Amino acid sequence: MISELDQRILRIILEAKEPVPGKSLARRCDISLGTVRKEIGLINEEVACRGFRIESKASIGYSLFVEDHEKADPYIGQLRYIYGRTRHIGGQSALVQYLVRTCLCASGFLTVDHLCEELFCSRSTMMRNLEKVREEIRPFSLRLVNRSGSLKVEGNEWDLRQCLLYQHKLYNLAMEDSGHKEYGFKTMFFMMDGMDRYNQVRKLLIRGLKEQHDFTIPVMNFPKLVNYILLAASRRKWAPDCSFSEEQIQRAKDTAEYAFIKRVHKNLPEPIRSAFMECDFLGAAMLLLSFETQNFHLIPEDSWGGPVYERLRLEMEILLDLWEKRIGISREAISEESLRDFICFLYTLENRQMFHVYNDMEYLGFVRHKGIRTMDMCLCFAGFYEERHDVRLSRQDTLSAFYLFYQAMTSRNTFCRPQRILVISRYGLYYAKALVAMIRQHYGREVENIEAREFCDIREDDFLDYDLWITDMRRKQTMELTSYALPTLSVDFSLGQNRFPALDAYLWQITREEALKVLGPHHFHHTKLRDKEEVFGCLAGLYGESDEERQAISRHLRENDLYIDMERNNGIVLLPILLWEKKSSRVEVLLNETEFLWNECRSRIFVCYTRGSSCEDNQVTNDILKRFVHGSAEMMEALLRSKGEEPLHILYPQELK
Repeated sequence: MISELDQRILRIILEAKEPVPGKSLARRCDISLGTVRKEIGLINEEVACRGFRIESKASIGYSLFVEDHEKADPYIGQLRYIYGRTRHIGGQSALVQYLVRTCLCASGFLTVDHLCEELFCSRSTMMRNLEKVREEIRPFSLRLVNRSGSLKVEGNEWDLRQCLLYQHKLYNLAMEDSGHKEYGFKTMFFMMDGMDRYNQVRKLLIRGLKEQHDFTIPVMNFPKLVNYILLAASRRKWAPDCSFSEEQIQRAKDTAEYAFIKRVHKNLPEPIRSAFMECDFLGAAMLLLSFETQNFHLIPEDSWGGPVYERLRLEMEILLDLWEKRIGISREAISEESLRDFICFLYTLENRQMFHVYNDMEYLGFVRHKGIRTMDMCLCFAGFYEERHDVRLSRQDTLSAFYLFYQAMTSRNTFCRPQRILVISRYGLYYAKALVAMIRQHYGREVENIEAREFCDIREDDFLDYDLWITDMRRKQTMELTSYALPTLSVDFSLGQNRFPALDAYLWQITREEALKVLGPHHFHHTKLRDKEEVFGCLAGLYGESDEERQAISRHLRENDLYIDMERNNGIVLLPILLWEKKSSRVEVLLNETEFLWNECRSRIFVCYTRGSSCEDNQVTNDILKRFVHGSAEMMEALLRSKGEEPLHILYPQELK
């Protein structure tokens, strides 16, 4: 079985596009070079029958070598799938997760000595692991109490069931059985009566959802609902410990979701149907109310949903004003459809807070890179929500708005100066129109307007309406056509061409010129900071103009880090300041002498920025941030060693590479 260290090494090599040097592996895994070599050997022994191995080349590094794609591809694909999910849901080691499940399922008191004996470890090691168990169950408002060596999880049965649902998801993520029996945990979900209860309930749930027209929920949440229904039977003994307030009960009962669960209950298999109690109806309805994506009663005309809709619509209007002031996003950027979706999201978020429903990170799906502007919107929203409702959102709930904001921002042009382009071809108008279609397809966000014209259909003054002229005519012919000094690109056009080097170089120079207006040599600082707090203090000193302002900035950066971790590739941390409206954007870069652990990423480069009031300024800021985020590891190393004006030339070289 592959150990957790081996899994980490394998993940790094799988995700790398180039061979990974041994020193880099050792540094990222916090082990010695000798240990790296030993673990690589163990991995190769373990995967020998899987059709691939890790190959080592002197002075180059470790890389994946596939011998048999038929055997290797399914296994590697499954590994990548698991890494993709676990990246978002996080969590502790497999051993700690096993201890969490063992403690949750214990019907009586569980002794520390018994666990030590079962897992062949010392008492001190077990006590350290149990402390991690406490950390894992704390978000569910559960406590692990230790009375004279005996352990028990205490808390509301509603919270305990949600923790069990989350642990069931983690359990299913494992590629192979961990070796522990876990009969008590499995019995809660598989019933052990020879019947496939899970699929029975799932089919009933799907059929019921198709027959109603009150709300919609994502397929991703089906397992949570089905398993909650199964828990109603397997944990019937503890149902009286599942307590709700009068306000929670009233809110859940007066809904179509509660009526839906009542209808589904009538068709459930007998062992489950007879076990259902009122708390089970309420709990299932609360889960639906907390994860639905549409609520068709939440409209202005509905007698129930109208007042709720108007209240949430007003809240959305306030948030739009805040985005315009602090991020430079105009109201026109948000469509009515996006507004309706977000109002429903606010409603479900309100329900999660009221019903204490836990929302895990997988709601974000498999987003590999969080969008810079979208994350700023998430952070701004989290700050707004705390200020308005006195509720600090979890990272999970803050990020669950990601797709809503991404949807709103994809229609925005992200190039700093979108071009108005004129196209004339010596082969005629039809040929020019084909070129226009290709440029529009491959340069969509960099082009504001592009038009094909015939050479005899254009007058001298018409050139004033364009920024650039693209043609396949020779220079002598263009000079005969007009004396107007419009930048001209000569291209050799052929069907099937994706990019045009001359146009790429032209757009790169525009990008570079705009970026260098914002970013100068004095914006790069070589520092010797040791932890987060020193970074916050340093940036507060750079941006703050008074003691009060510096304290506010430091506090603001600390809160943003609690809402969302903004680590990126290459040991980079992004730190937005979204406190107030600024006239122009500003970027400050700290190049630290040594790296240290920032959340889960070892980092040396800290990029702090404020946004301006104009959309154009903010598009330039986005491009600068993307240069850091998507730059190569070699570029980042060169930045750390740079002096004087070198950082600018490293980040924005004269020629496009």
